[in-house]
Amino acid sequence: MSTPNLSLLTASPSYQRRAERLTAELRVALAKLDRRQLFEWGSDAARMSGHVIVRRGLRLGKTVVFLGRGAAAETSEAIDSVRQGNFARHVKARGEAFFDTVRATSKRVRQRATQFASMARNPEQLPEAVVTVIAALVSSGGLDANGGIPDLDLQFGIEAHRSIFTHSIIAGTVVEGSLYSIATLVGMTYRHLPSSHDPLWDTIDRNRDRFLAAVATGASAGIAYHLLIDGTLQPGTYHDLPAHLPLAGHGGILVANAAAEAVDVPMKSETFRQARHRKA
Repeated sequence: MSTPNLSLLTASPSYQRRAERLTAELRVALAKLDRRQLFEWGSDAARMSGHVIVRRGLRLGKTVVFLGRGAAAETSEAIDSVRQGNFARHVKARGEAFFDTVRATSKRVRQRATQFASMARNPEQLPEAVVTVIAALVSSGGLDANGGIPDLDLQFGIEAHRSIFTHSIIAGTVVEGSLYSIATLVGMTYRHLPSSHDPLWDTIDRNRDRFLAAVATGASAGIAYHLLIDGTLQPGTYHDLPAHLPLAGHGGILVANAAAEAVDVPMKSETFRQARHRKA
């Protein structure tokens, strides 16, 4: 039996030298970051996280108001139809309206799918499309929505499952805020690299916001999907709400958060556009 060529299993000298150069340049850049810059970076990250939670909170509030008004209107119309003896006609009309809504939603989904397919066929946008899909699958826990970012509360014990901190817009806020922090830190570090540095750093800096925005977009979509499934097909209760609610109430909170997170998906580009223009 021939002996395997171990040289094939180790990095070549040229790759080793490049890795050493990258490491040395990174150390130089990090050493030049002073406390003032790190404090400003932390303050900026906190400011952006606050902005993101307010943005999502406003959307959640609008969603709750919309759903509440819709439910109140449906209840009022149903009561009036009973009084007038037209309940059967009312049910039929609402059923037709429901299917119209389903068809319209299906059409929008197909349009989005078509847009995504065209993006995936574009060689320049294909990497972003792949990153977005992977982030969505990882954050949602897959098509069955078991796992992912919302179910990280399981790491703290089964009693903590379905925490409001992970099964709400808070989870998406933490993810987006963290990715923004990474983007700005990478930008600060890049500006302190030696003037003559490895071109890989230029590639990383040039594409950092683009791909981190793709991760944030996919993560947001995945979280929204997970919350929607939990609020409809996999009903359950929160463990840490301050007030007792029926199962339907817990489902309503999950669906409202899912809707607010889904509506927020297109907002990621603006967040990372601010990361690009942030001054060190």
